[in-house]
Amino acid sequence: MARHTVISNVIRIRPMSNESTEHPISVIGEKQFKIPLLFPPPNTKGLDEPRTFVYGVTTDTNGTEIERSVQVLGNNVTSGYTSDTLGVIATINEMWREQGSPEDGKVFGTYADLARRIGRTDVANESYHRRHVAAELHRLRRCILVFSQYYTKNALRENQEITYFSELKYVTDKKNPSNNYWEATIAPYVLDNLREGYIASLPLAALLSIKNDNSKPILLKVDSILAGKEKCELNCDSVFTLASITVTDWYKKPSVRRKMLTQIQQDLDGKVISSGWKISVTVMSTVGEKDIKLVFQRVERVTQTERSVMSKPIAVLNSDPILIQMLVNDITAIIGQSKENESLYFLYARSYPDELIHRAISMFKADKPADLKSPGAFFSSILAKLVREHGFNWIKD
Repeated sequence: MARHTVISNVIRIRPMSNESTEHPISVIGEKQFKIPLLFPPPNTKGLDEPRTFVYGVTTDTNGTEIERSVQVLGNNVTSGYTSDTLGVIATINEMWREQGSPEDGKVFGTYADLARRIGRTDVANESYHRRHVAAELHRLRRCILVFSQYYTKNALRENQEITYFSELKYVTDKKNPSNNYWEATIAPYVLDNLREGYIASLPLAALLSIKNDNSKPILLKVDSILAGKEKCELNCDSVFTLASITVTDWYKKPSVRRKMLTQIQQDLDGKVISSGWKISVTVMSTVGEKDIKLVFQRVERVTQTERSVMSKPIAVLNSDPILIQMLVNDITAIIGQSKENESLYFLYARSYPDELIHRAISMFKADKPADLKSPGAFFSSILAKLVREHGFNWIKD
């Protein structure tokens, strides 16, 4: 566990004796991108101002102590990273791997698909969600991070400025806007770390299932600590610091402190962290019962099969977002429904060959009863039969 001291816009995270920082770390690696304070809740004040986080201490050849830090250059055009950005980064990394881990760092998709992947699925706010992910993508292109030290394969370098993307563009099709897509190039130093496996593992399924922004940086911190320990504790002040909350008189009230920690306890209890452990979370009184704290403990190792079921991933057969969008358009065109089932059709498009989907569409047109009341269910039954006949697993089995 770490002690936190806030000095102006510089936040120092001093490691305790059991948190070693002596080994080399990568530019976007275990330590740097698991700094919870780098990803505060979106409503945090001062995100449009430069902020510096000291995440570790090392010594040079002369024995002089050197702080390792990252400066986030938020400005009035692009504010700094938030907890929303963290989920987008983890999802972008996953998409890059799905698309074959291109050597040039290219990754592409549609706003709608990215919004769905990070859990923004309600149709009523679809336009807002697309604008939201567009803003996050631009943040990854524009927001500059300055690392005081970063490691490459062959050398230690200093004061490196990076953006997550080196390029970002939006490709439009005026004749068919549904074919529009974004394309980004992951910056070379980030890409090197992705290839080498240095990018920090993130509990993506757990992160995306949490709606309370205050709980996300807590999960990030605990995910790192419990990777190597059975148990850890965070007192109330540490929780407030990680959640970027200024402790006013209001937050000194025992009832308010307990309410906030109880909400975080409910959010995180039973979640599976990136090392594969399910955790239990308890709210307890501190020594002397002067305050309260959160106690986190690993309770059971979850098998890979169980983790797959819990996070509900579907085998991705089609990773081309343009093909996926076209298949979804074809399905919705013949079913004639609103977009309420669009997420399900995206799942079909990602999981099964386009030949099977188009065959199901043809059979739907040929066999559709005149008095059909549920075209969505009828189409799904046709596709399910074809899928099983061709040896694929049906997603609802």
